[in-house]
This record gives sequence, C-alpha cells and structure tokens, in this order.
Amino acid sequence: VVPGAAISERFLARDQSGGVLVELILEGDVAPELLRGKGIEVNTRVGRLMTARCPLARLSELLQMPGVERVQVSERCETNLDLSASDVGLDAVRAVPPPAFVGQTGAGVLVGIVDTGIDYAHGDFQKPDGTTRLLFVWDQTGTGSLPPVGFTYGSEWDSTEIDAAIATEIDAAGHGTHVMGIAAGDGSATGNGQPAFQYVGVAPEANLCVVKTTFATTNIVDGVNYIFQKAASLGKQAVVNLSLGTQAGPHDGTYE
Repeated sequence: VVPGAAISERFLARDQSGGVLVELILEGDVAPELLRGKGIEVNTRVGRLMTARCPLARLSELLQMPGVERVQVSERCETNLDLSASDVGLDAVRAVPPPAFVGQTGAGVLVGIVDTGIDYAHGDFQKPDGTTRLLFVWDQTGTGSLPPVGFTYGSEWDSTEIDAAIATEIDAAGHGTHVMGIAAGDGSATGNGQPAFQYVGVAPEANLCVVKTTFATTNIVDGVNYIFQKAASLGKQAVVNLSLGTQAGPHDGTYE
C-alpha cells in the first residue's frame, strides 16, 4: 500500500526521504519523547491527545505500546465556502467607503486560514507601501525550506522571505486565496474589470498567517495549533478559518 492508491489517500503520507507514514490522532498517557525515540513523529499535543506520523512498518508496535488507549487514522477534508462578508452584517461594524477604513478592521489581530494556500503576491494582502501583510506561511506539502519550530514536515517562510519572493508556496487551486480575500482582503486589487475596493474582506487591516494543508485532519489540527502559537509569540489575538469539511465520523450526534 502506497500513498496515491485510492483507499490510502485518506491517511498515508511520506516523510522527506520518501518513507510511508500513517497519520494518526492518539489518545493516552504515553510520552511524546518515547514515541519520537521509536521514530514516530509527534507534532501537536493537547492534554491526552496528540497528532502523530508513524512509519507504516512500526504501526503494529505503536498499537501495542503501553499508555496508548485510542488510535484514530487521519481523514481528508474538502474545501467548502458558501458565505460572504455581506451575510454577517459587515456594514454595522465598519464604515465605508474604503480605503479609509473606520471601525472594526481587524487591526492588531492575526487572521489565519488552513486551506489550499495563498497567492501571496496579490495586492489585497499587501500594505499600501507594497510590503506583505502575511507574517508567516507554512506549506505542509512543501520542501526546500525548514519546517516550523516544533513541527516535523513542510516548509515555512516569514514576511521578509515573502517580500523577497523566496517562498515557493503556490495556491494552484485558488480556494485559499478566495477564502482569505473574504476574511481579510483589503479590496485594493479587485480585478476583472471591477474598480478597486469593489470587494473588501471582513478584516482588511489584520495581520495574516496561512497554512497550505494536505487536508489530513491531523495536519489541519497542526495548522490551527501553529497559527495560535504564532499569535501567542507576538502577543496578538488570533482567529482561524477552516472552510473545509468531511463526511468522516458518526452522523447521529455521537462520538466514537
């Protein structure tokens, strides 16, 4: 079984050397250091839950480890987006017209998304002086740069590297760029024959943080964790949008 086969797409990944990994959510009292000592990657830990990436050959050993009480394989989410800024009564909290935004503009807040990435060169995500509003981008699918501190995969870039166009992250699908435009685009680069500021996001003066995800539920958890860690390190409040969905799990109100 290898990543790319229809059934394994849901929960398998590869490490940087090409080895097959099973992506998991673990519950129990096992120490992350013990797992790492056996070659199992641990990324996010909240209480007794943690996300892990286990070499396929070591999965049986993991399942028998003392302290591991529950193991759930990662699922793949899908992109969902069907609401716009006007639906939330935007005019009641922010004066128009732009670019002289007045009221609640998101200034001082970190707005993050976990999605297909972002077109970081788009003018809606830049300040008036042309520098980026993006503080960090983590491409969970990427190579060529180091992963964020505390995580074991993907590539990260900061605002300096984004301004220098060093980041190799690309939003080929466009969904993440669309989502961030609704959440925090400033409208200055409205195109397709429309005048500037025809379409303005909810928080046009917020700082931005983007995670381009693999869509595995474990990696989505890591992405949310990453954004809140960045906000805490900067002393900022944060909000994270997930325009994603999955049909996994029970549909009767129970949790298994």
